[in-house]
Amino acid sequence: GRAGDWTRASSSFDLLLEEVPEEQAKKFWAAAAQAAINAGRRSQAQLYIERLRTGGYEELAIQLEQRLKQ
Repeated sequence: GRAGDWTRASSSFDLLLEEVPEEQAKKFWAAAAQAAINAGRRSQAQLYIERLRTGGYEELAIQLEQRLKQ
């Protein structure tokens, strides 16, 4: 089902992000967090937001967290 699709997609996605330049990875993490928020997958969204924060993108992480709280 959809949950399995999401798990497979996020695993592939994590591998993909290890291969792309950091600036591009930032955009992907943000898009992934947004997709997770839209899909109602809060814990997954939180994970991606944390990745952004660890990468030093605090401002972006805060914006996404605000969307998560809405």
